[in-house]
Parts: sequence; structure tokens; C-alpha cells
Amino acid sequence: MKKITIVIIIIMLALPLIFFGTRNDFKANYQPLPYESSALDLQFYESDYNFAEFMNDHEDTIRPKKEFSINLETFIYNGGLFDDLPEHKTYVDDLGVFKNGIYIPETGDITFEIEVSDAGLYNIHVLYYSILGRGASINKGLKINNEYQFLEAERISFQRFWKDEFKVSEKRVKGIDDLRPGQIEKHLWASSLVEDDMGYYDIPYYFYFKKGINKLTLVSHREPIVIGEIKLCQHKSIPSYKEYLAAKKNIPVVKDDFNVPIQAEEAYLKSAPTLNPIAEFSTYKYEPYEKYINKYNAIGGYYWRIPGEEISWQVEVPKEGMYLINFKIMQNFSRGKNATRSLKVNGEVPFKEVNDIEFKYKSDL
Repeated sequence: MKKITIVIIIIMLALPLIFFGTRNDFKANYQPLPYESSALDLQFYESDYNFAEFMNDHEDTIRPKKEFSINLETFIYNGGLFDDLPEHKTYVDDLGVFKNGIYIPETGDITFEIEVSDAGLYNIHVLYYSILGRGASINKGLKINNEYQFLEAERISFQRFWKDEFKVSEKRVKGIDDLRPGQIEKHLWASSLVEDDMGYYDIPYYFYFKKGINKLTLVSHREPIVIGEIKLCQHKSIPSYKEYLAAKKNIPVVKDDFNVPIQAEEAYLKSAPTLNPIAEFSTYKYEPYEKYINKYNAIGGYYWRIPGEEISWQVEVPKEGMYLINFKIMQNFSRGKNATRSLKVNGEVPFKEVNDIEFKYKSDL
């Protein structure tokens, strides 16, 4: 049976990287990169008490294994500026997936209640639908029992998805400049743990919930969203490569003469419309290459430098099994520094070693 695999590359540090053709367990003394060197602007935040400090203060707090889901049909909504109100109904995305969810407008605060039998630290899993808006990133604040538990909870981001209007190769003519495809937003159901999209923390955010009735409030900052599920849970730890191989020992390694080149400029989905195919002329090793002709033969570079931005590719394989993945890349932007990326296969980081892949500076492929 053929398998379709989605390979996602996520930028973790703000260094450009051109593509062609794990998170470690949290340590109590872990310190994030300094915010003055990040894209965060503290003037928009109410506090400077960050997630690392929160985890240090809750080092010994229990992390219950039970899961709890919020009833999204019962809520309190305040502060909306327009006649745009929450609505719980069935929503269908661009892939034809039907799910029930609650529409949350761009303005106002919406509060849900959830009863928790065991007090402790929980991760929050969210199923959401990136409904039509203005095309900007979706930002919400997340309060537990009427307060932000740490600085980063004031700005939680949810990704949008973009796709090329057409494949570059479909309109390619030898001897003529390639046409650059426009970017079309795809409105899709997606699931995610509430986590740092900047790459500064090694684990998803934890939140403290007391025993009994708790309030969870989403504070709207930018763009509407549809929420299909909010669940309290514990994230799965990412195994080491050795552990991963041991768990997959009964899955055969595909040794057939299988070699499928994926042209990187023809991505499946991108998290930003700026992640267009690009043309590189610096070497004939780029494919395709025509002297003096504008051929879109790569993706990334200067435009792929914002932490949290993702590019994914889709590949169809002949059968289930273990495959090698090779990338043809060039990182010639930051001399003496490494560009860092995280790799997911079908939505998950398979093992720790690919959650923090470093690409060293090199002036050529």
C-alpha cells in the first residue's frame, strides 16, 4: 500500500536557510534565549515573569496523567466591538473535513469553565480551524482563572496555511523566465499543543489548574478563529534516536532502489505567504538552472528567517517502512553561525536529534 508522508521543516532560530530539490526534557534551571535578541517586544506585555521562571517555581508540582475536555457550547463572551458574536456549529475546511466548533471573533474575551479532579500542571491541546480573516497571524491571550500565569501566555499564536497557486514546473518553458505562483490561503482544521512558536523552550507550555472548577479565557488580540476542542493533557516525550529505532525494530528498512527527488520550491503548505519559490543564480548545481534565465529552483533564504515559520512537502512512497531523508541545502548568509531547523514527519518530531538540526555556514552546496 502506498503511503503519503508529510515532511515539515520548522525554523527554530532566525537565520536564513535555502532548501533545494527534539525537544529535550525541561531542566529546572533552563534559561531561554534573551528576549532582547528575539522578535518579542516586551512593551506589549503586562509582566516579565516568563515561562522558565514559572517552571522553576513549579518544579515539584504534580503533572496528572488524567485528561479533561472543555465544553465549548457553554461560555461567557465580553468586550466584543462589533456585531460579530461567537457561534457554535459545524464548520467544513478546504479539504472537506467537517467538525463542530465555536467561532471566536477578532475582538472580545471568551471564557469557558472546566472541572479538574486533580490539581497540577497540564499542557493544553487545541483543535482549531483557521477561518477566513485578514490573513495575519492568529494571536490570542490565554488566562487561567482570570490571570496570565506567565508572560508568554499573553500572546499565543495559531498558524495559518498557504499554498502555491500552481506548481512552478507546470508552467515552465525552456529559455523563458519562470512564472512565480501567487499564494492562496488554505483554511484547514489543525491541532496543536499550546507552545512557544519562537523555539526558545524545549517543551510545550504548562499551566496550573486547581482542583475543582477552573476558568479558561481566550483574549482576542488579532484575527478570528474556530476552536473545535480544548483538552488538558500531558504531552508525549520525544524518544532518542536509539529509543526510536528500538520501537521500530519490526518495521522493515526499505532497501529497494527508491529515490524520489522532491523539488523544494514546490512545497505542499507554508505558514506564511512570504515563503515563495525563489530563483538562485550562484551556481549551476541548482536544479533547474539556465544561464541568464530566471528559474525558481529553491525555497527559503532571506524570506525564511522568522522563528516558528514552517514549510512542508508531501511525498508518496510505495510501501510502509523506514526511509532515509536527504536534503540539498545551502546556508551562506551568516558566516560563523548555524541555522537551526526542526523536522516533523506526519505532524510529529520522530526523535530528539531532529528537533534541533544545525546547518553550518558554507559558501556553496
